[in-house]
Amino acid sequence: MVASIAIVEDEPELRSLYCLALKSRGYSVSFTASGVEEAVRAYEASLEKPSLVIMDVRLVDGTGFDAAEKIALANPEARFLFATADADVVSSMVVSGMTGVLQKPFSLKEMLDSIGMALASRHSHVWPYPGHCC
Repeated sequence: MVASIAIVEDEPELRSLYCLALKSRGYSVSFTASGVEEAVRAYEASLEKPSLVIMDVRLVDGTGFDAAEKIALANPEARFLFATADADVVSSMVVSGMTGVLQKPFSLKEMLDSIGMALASRHSHVWPYPGHCC
């Protein structure tokens, strides 16, 4: 089964790069969004919930933490991989479903390794923390 990934990133160029990279590696992209409310609406509208949401920390209308908390309230099984240039902010946060942090800038290999670890932890049901495309 192909893992489905959602991308929440306010930079259109990065969203496009994520889509291309993920699709080239065999993942499907369930949706992309640029902000908190758009991400929550897209997640709720998804018939098949994504296996993982790659979530930028700084979004156009709030933070990735805001979006993740709203999504996790609706679906406690939701899992998030946060992407940020400011890892200190993330290290102090505990968000339900948080599987890891991608420190920007990151390489394609780092992104794919982090996704692989997040998906592997999802399938083993061991979580390290409590708690329409291109």
